[in-house]
Amino acid sequence: TPGSGGSAGSCSATSASNGGNAPAVTSTGGAGGAGVNGGAGASFGSLDASGNYVPSTGADGLSAGSAGGPGGGGGSGGGSANGNTPLPLDFCTSCNAVSGGAGGGGGGGGCGGGVGRGGRGGGGSFAIAVNASTVTIDATKMVTANGGSGGTGGDGGDPGDGGPPSTGGSGAVRSNSCSTRSGGDGAGGGQGGAGGRGGGGGGGTGGPSVCIVYKGGAPTVSGTVCTNGGPGSGGAGGSNGVAAGATGTGGVTGDSRAAN
Repeated sequence: TPGSGGSAGSCSATSASNGGNAPAVTSTGGAGGAGVNGGAGASFGSLDASGNYVPSTGADGLSAGSAGGPGGGGGSGGGSANGNTPLPLDFCTSCNAVSGGAGGGGGGGGCGGGVGRGGRGGGGSFAIAVNASTVTIDATKMVTANGGSGGTGGDGGDPGDGGPPSTGGSGAVRSNSCSTRSGGDGAGGGQGGAGGRGGGGGGGTGGPSVCIVYKGGAPTVSGTVCTNGGPGSGGAGGSNGVAAGATGTGGVTGDSRAAN
């Protein structure tokens, strides 16, 4: 909100008064909004070309924080006037203007913070991995350990502070044998608002505990026994300064599971 101007001075054939100073700007620019947090990732990861399991991560924050609002400009000082000098025979009966000081500019709004990254997924425990191959699994006892816990999502980035305002200018002064009169001083502008914090990343997916993981065609399985460990827990979501992002998806267990 911009500031108000100072009151005007007066000048007549018999008297003159100074211009008033502009009132101080008391409001600041509005704070920027927080970014949107990221969500949870897929429940199961993928196998790369070498057959290594690649865990599923949480989603990055969906948006950066928004910029803060600018501070309002300061009002200008009130103008005034004073009488002319006696020569040539004016006898201070007419008035010459005296200008007020200019108001200061408001500070710029701070930049919004960047997004937090999604948490890394927990590692998986598998007895057999089949990567785009034709496989038969027969009369096999399989045991898996617990899946690893998902990583915590990154918090959104810190925003920038609002910029400082500039000061107001001093009113002009006019002095002669009639009188000394001045314009009012301009007020400084308002402080710029801080930006909003970036969106936090979602928590990483918990690691799986699955006896057979495969990519491509499913293997032929007969006479097998599968004993699973526990699934990994999903990681906590990062924060945007207002709320936490999504908790990561919990890990899965089972005899077999197709990977991407």
